[in-house]
Amino acid sequence: MVVLKLAAAYGGALAARPLETKIATGALVAGLGDALAQLCDPSTETFSWPRSQCFVGFGGLYTGAWQHFCFGWLTTHCTGVGLLPGYAQRALLNQGVVVPLLYAPLFLLLAGATRGLSLRNIIASGRRRYANLVLSNWRFWVPVEMLFFALLPPELLVPATCLAALCWNMILSTLSFRSR
Repeated sequence: MVVLKLAAAYGGALAARPLETKIATGALVAGLGDALAQLCDPSTETFSWPRSQCFVGFGGLYTGAWQHFCFGWLTTHCTGVGLLPGYAQRALLNQGVVVPLLYAPLFLLLAGATRGLSLRNIIASGRRRYANLVLSNWRFWVPVEMLFFALLPPELLVPATCLAALCWNMILSTLSFRSR
């Protein structure tokens, strides 16, 4: 009963204020994913608030805000080409263009800044981590996005992505901040 009431309240917030609701959801889920990763990592001695803030900010801005507009554009403009159905076109365009050109560089910049690196060291660290980040992202997100774009209505794409991102943010946090 409580779950149904929460789902109805969330649906109402999503209908009334979709962008704000998606930003809040993205921020909350990203922060939770990082917190779980930090708590599960035996090498993490103390909780890092700057690290968590990095995830909260990135989750709200990228997952919540950016994907609200990006997924809307993809849904409107990617309706299929030849034998490639629209859902596959949307997932492949997002993963093949947006992730390598925007998502990965932006995240690596924020993660490096969170670790207190200079711009020169952020770039050097980004060069070392970029391929692993993009490949890991593809392994996780290509099948998830194919499924979501194929089965979900556009208004539920970002909230569903936020839920899947709980797992992804634990992976991303571990990949990006694990102790060496």
